[in-house]
Amino acid sequence: MGDEMDEVKLNILKSDAFVSIITENFVKQDERFKECQEAERQNKPMYALVEKGVDIGRFKQFNWRKTYIFESQPDMFNISLAIKKDLRWYYAVGA
Repeated sequence: MGDEMDEVKLNILKSDAFVSIITENFVKQDERFKECQEAERQNKPMYALVEKGVDIGRFKQFNWRKTYIFESQPDMFNISLAIKKDLRWYYAVGA
């Protein structure tokens, strides 16, 4: 698990943002919680895409920049555009 988490940390470090697609299965996985902790520790802008009807429970504690609710795969396109637009603004103002 150590090598796997090191790789996750490096991937988060290289990224401009952290995006989680939160489903019923996602909230049950401790590894996903640790990934969110790492993204927050690295002060990455964090976005949550939450499947409609899913209780995000302990994931509510994270400093999500934006939270989006989706019902189906086609919703993802519009959400991804919104995230891209928000990130341009985020980095333009030097946040």
